[in-house]
Amino acid sequence: TEAELPHYYNNESLSNVVLHFGNKTIFAHKKLLAARGRGSRVLRNEFKENSPFAKAVEYTIEGHDEEIVEVMIRHIYGFQYDNTLVRRNFDTELAKTERLEWLISVYLVAVEYRVPSLSILVTDKLVGMLSEGFHTYRSRHGDELNKEQKARIAESKQVLERIVALYEQNALPDKLTWKIKPYELFHKAARQMVQYRSFWVAELCGGSDERYTPFAIRMAWWFARIKFDNMQCVDCGFDEEPHYHYLYYGEWPVEFRDLLWRGFHEHIVKQDYRVGESMF
Repeated sequence: TEAELPHYYNNESLSNVVLHFGNKTIFAHKKLLAARGRGSRVLRNEFKENSPFAKAVEYTIEGHDEEIVEVMIRHIYGFQYDNTLVRRNFDTELAKTERLEWLISVYLVAVEYRVPSLSILVTDKLVGMLSEGFHTYRSRHGDELNKEQKARIAESKQVLERIVALYEQNALPDKLTWKIKPYELFHKAARQMVQYRSFWVAELCGGSDERYTPFAIRMAWWFARIKFDNMQCVDCGFDEEPHYHYLYYGEWPVEFRDLLWRGFHEHIVKQDYRVGESMF
């Protein structure tokens, strides 16, 4: 059972493979590392029959800090992904940026080794950080914000900027399609922005900056899905339908409105999608 998984962690007597990452060595189990549910799909392929690593007694994970890899391995073995044994102290204001970078690093290793249960957990944490400033603004809309509330909003903007930068730095926008899973970070963040703070993206994008086009397109998709559920885009008459002008409402520059409009037209209307149907 899942409750028994921690018992097997780094248990030399039951191990059939030794993991190496950084300066650490962990006695592990191929079956658990490759298990469906909490395991890694990449390691499942590595250890399957006829694979070069099928009979290997050692395996090395490279390209990530050892602490981050350990978070992934401990997650597979049933520990909380941010267990105090492997996480730094993130309670101080000074450590907020460090916490953000730590979560991003965990997300990247989870995506690379295809551990969906871990990437979902980290995505929820990041979107939660993104949402803190949203709720602060909504609860105090029209009132003057104090220093602490302004700081929360600034932190949310920092999270958004880091998420967009993550996709740019890793050349992920070119790989984005409309069949991305709904729990994927980029997609979930876009939905949050549509629901709460759309004009922040406009400020961040600086008008029609092409590198933010994938994010704007994803936002346009959510505008359509949330506002026009169960409508057939093509049949309703795109040019004549007044409700589509909702995409032009809001506190963002004209250039960004045009980017939303273009994304909506290119990736929804032209492809004859039904807005209310799942596109994943």
